[in-house]
Amino acid sequence: MPKSFDSEFEDIKKEYVIEIEGQPLTIEESQKENTGYKFRMLRIYTGMNRKDFAEWLHIPYRTMTEWERGTRQMPDYLFELIAYKVMNEKGKGNI
Repeated sequence: MPKSFDSEFEDIKKEYVIEIEGQPLTIEESQKENTGYKFRMLRIYTGMNRKDFAEWLHIPYRTMTEWERGTRQMPDYLFELIAYKVMNEKGKGNI
């Protein structure tokens, strides 16, 4: 039986939570496979703009921008390391 429009819309609206160091980070279900989207949400969580976030992480601005836009693939382990740093620094009140 085909899904109705309403049930398809509900699938899009689902969210899931990544927990890093006991802190929840909510990601939309439809975007969960998109590392660039998760990276952007992590940056927004810090309150930093792209330039400041790139400098804080010692990552070239262009590389970071390409990750966010999805034109360059960020390795999953690197996202996890950056998320760990963000959550750790946020927990200490440094950002």
